[in-house]
Amino acid sequence: MRNVLLTVAFASCACAQTASLEGIVTNSVTGSPLPRVHVVLKNPADYSGAQYGAETTDAGKFSITGIAATRSYILSATRGGFATGRLSLTLRNDEKRNDIQLKLLPTGAITGRITDLMGEPVEHAEVTAEGWENKQVTTDETGQFRIGGLAPGRYRVRAIRDSANFLNKPEIQADGSVLLRDAMTYYPGVTESKQARRVDVTSGNESTGVDIQMVGVPVVRISGNVADFPRGAVQAYATLSSRSMGGGVGFPIKPDGSFVFWGMDPGQYTVSAEWGQRDGERVSASVQVNVAGSNIDNIELRPVPESDLDGRVVMESGDVPPSDGERKVELPMLSHTVGNSSSVSSEGAFRFRDVVAGRYFVKPSWDGVYVKSTRLGTTESDGDLVDLGNGVGGAQLTVVLSTAVGSISGIVHDEKGDPAEALVILARDRGEETLIVTRFTDATPNGAYSFANVPPGRYKLVALPKEDADVALKPWGLAAYDDLMESVDVDPSGKAALDLRRRDVDE
Repeated sequence: MRNVLLTVAFASCACAQTASLEGIVTNSVTGSPLPRVHVVLKNPADYSGAQYGAETTDAGKFSITGIAATRSYILSATRGGFATGRLSLTLRNDEKRNDIQLKLLPTGAITGRITDLMGEPVEHAEVTAEGWENKQVTTDETGQFRIGGLAPGRYRVRAIRDSANFLNKPEIQADGSVLLRDAMTYYPGVTESKQARRVDVTSGNESTGVDIQMVGVPVVRISGNVADFPRGAVQAYATLSSRSMGGGVGFPIKPDGSFVFWGMDPGQYTVSAEWGQRDGERVSASVQVNVAGSNIDNIELRPVPESDLDGRVVMESGDVPPSDGERKVELPMLSHTVGNSSSVSSEGAFRFRDVVAGRYFVKPSWDGVYVKSTRLGTTESDGDLVDLGNGVGGAQLTVVLSTAVGSISGIVHDEKGDPAEALVILARDRGEETLIVTRFTDATPNGAYSFANVPPGRYKLVALPKEDADVALKPWGLAAYDDLMESVDVDPSGKAALDLRRRDVDE
C-alpha cells in the first residue's frame, strides 16, 4: 500500500484568519525520521477550543492546515517507545510554517526487586514510578519488576504490597506476638515521599538495582462513633481519606453509629461521615487525625447539617470596599481547588449557600487586596483560613481586607546560566501534603518574570519549559517538581526577589 501524507483540518468560518505548518519528527539519538507519530496542536489556555491532529509519513513528515491564527499553541508528538515531544509556538494570520522539527527521546526503564520486612520476595506488589508521568506495574513471583516507557527524568519509586481494605484486624500469632504489616514504601526504604531518593532515567537505558525492602508498621485502627446517630439515616457511610490515598474509602456506619478502620499507613487522614435524612437534607461530620503507629479510638463525630453562611467584607479601616457590581468572594475547601462563591453587594454583604463542615480559606476575586483576618461570630483569626469543622452554627463571618499586597520578581536562567523563556508557577505554601497552583506567568525572552498583588505569606515557585504547561498545570502536575521548587517569603507591601533555574523534564 502506498503511504500518503495525512492532513487533518477542522472546519472553520470562511472569514476566519488561518495559518498552516509543516514539519518532521525524528529520533533524537539516531536522527532518523519517525513514522506513525501522532502530532497534536492545541491552545493550552482554551480547553474547549479546536484541536488539530496529523500522523507522520514514513519520511517522518506531517502537515496541518486551516489553523485558527493569531494565538499561541503547544505542538506535541507521541509514539510508543519515545517520550512525548512538545514545542510552543505562535501562529499569525496567513503564516505558513514549514520549518518545524521535533526530536523525540527514546524512553528508558527502571528495574528492581521488592522484598518484605523479612527479606522475602513480594509477588503482585504494585510498583509506581512517580514523576513527570506516573507509571505502574506489578511484581512477578520473584518480586522483580520492570517499569518501561519512561521519559528521561528523575522518578520516585514506591511499592504497595496490598491495597488495604481497612476492615482486617491484625493476626495474633501462636506465640502471642502481633504481626507487622508492610507499609507503602518508597525507594530506598522510607515511608515518606519527601525522604525518597529519586532514580535517574536516561534515554534508551535501564536504571537497575532499584530494590525496595518494605517497612513494617503495626496494624493500627481508627475507631469512633457518630453522636446522636439517627435510626432513620439513609446511605450512611464513614469515610477515611488522605491525599496519599488519592481519595478515600467508605464503609456503612453500623446501626449504633459506630465505625472502625484497620491497617492504614502512617500519615494525615480525614475521618468523615455523611448520611441523608428523611426530609432529604444531608448531614456530615469530619475530623483530622495523625496516624503514627498506635490506635486512635473514641473519635466522636458530631453531625453538622449543611447551612448558609452570611457575612460581610470590610477594609481594615472599617470602610466598605468599593463595588463595581461584579466583585465576589470565594470559599474553597482547604483540600480542594473549588468551592462556594458569592457576589458582594454594595454594602459588602455576601452569602455562601449549603456549606458543609470543613476547613476553608476565603479568597476575594479582585486584585489589590488580600484577607488580613476573619471573625466567625466572636472568634477572630489572622489570615484567610476559616475553620467550619463544627458547622456554621448561625454565626456571621466578617472578612477584613488589606491593600498591603506584595510582589515577587526575578530572572529565569537555563542550565548554562543564560536568561531563558519559561512558564513560572506560583504556589502558596500552607504546609499541605500537595501544593496547589495559585498563579502562573510567562518569563520574557530575557528571563524576567513578575507576580503583582501577592498576599503576604510563604510561596514556592518553579520555572518550566513553556511546552510543559499542559501537564504541569494539572492538579497533580507539581508532584514531579515539589522538591525542586524554591521558597520565598512575601511581607506586607514587600517586594521579594527570587531568581530561578528552569527545570526541564529530564532533570
